[in-house]
Amino acid sequence: MHNVTLTLASVNVIVRDAAGRTLLQMRDSQTKISPLLWGFWGGAVDVSDESAYDAAARELSEELCVPAASADFLSLGRRVDSRGRLAELLLYRPPLSWTQICICEGAGAAFFWRREMKNLPLTNSVAWYLDRSPEFFSD
Repeated sequence: MHNVTLTLASVNVIVRDAAGRTLLQMRDSQTKISPLLWGFWGGAVDVSDESAYDAAARELSEELCVPAASADFLSLGRRVDSRGRLAELLLYRPPLSWTQICICEGAGAAFFWRREMKNLPLTNSVAWYLDRSPEFFSD
């Protein structure tokens, strides 16, 4: 058996409000991956990204107009995604409110408690973490 080293391909970011609810993105109907499902913020790691933290900061800037810095994130875990690629889950530490964000990607967004998330059509990544690490989400 051979050891396979996976390269980090994407980042998933948990964004919360001051109450601890998780902000999820309703994915656009035209996207190739997980259309019309609730998912994390984030995306592919670019060659220009020096780390997962830099990728997460860039993605929050692009998707929510949040001027994040790499030091604003905490790594919570990693998983191999449905396409066999390594994805890192990061928590954006500062709480955000609606007045601090502008939704620039997806079909919409909403803040949810863990108990509410269990009833949503979720992307594989959110469902995976909700099942295996429910402590990442406030109830």
